[in-house]
Amino acid sequence: MFCKKCGAKIEENVSFCSACGEPLNVQVVSQKRELNITQLVWSIISLVCLCFPLGIASLIFTLMAQDAKTDEEEEKCLKHAKTCNIIATILAAVLVAFCIGIAFLPLIFVGMLA
Repeated sequence: MFCKKCGAKIEENVSFCSACGEPLNVQVVSQKRELNITQLVWSIISLVCLCFPLGIASLIFTLMAQDAKTDEEEEKCLKHAKTCNIIATILAAVLVAFCIGIAFLPLIFVGMLA
């Protein structure tokens, strides 16, 4: 890295140029946020077992929350992930109920004919 004012070579992690004293624009790198394991597991289950497209969206939102720069952004991503997971779970429940209904439909008609 080089100083913008005098062009001197600057070592990393310094706040001022050692040659001219020019303050450097040092960006504070935020620490990585802790991964929400519960949300991640639910997202993976949604992806594999429940609803593939919603599972992908949920997994992406969960991973984006880890890289969020603000608490609000993290909360927003986790909220979207949770919404995708809830919709995937409801769709899976409806599909299971429908399949069970279809499976028992012939038994109902046989019982009516007898």
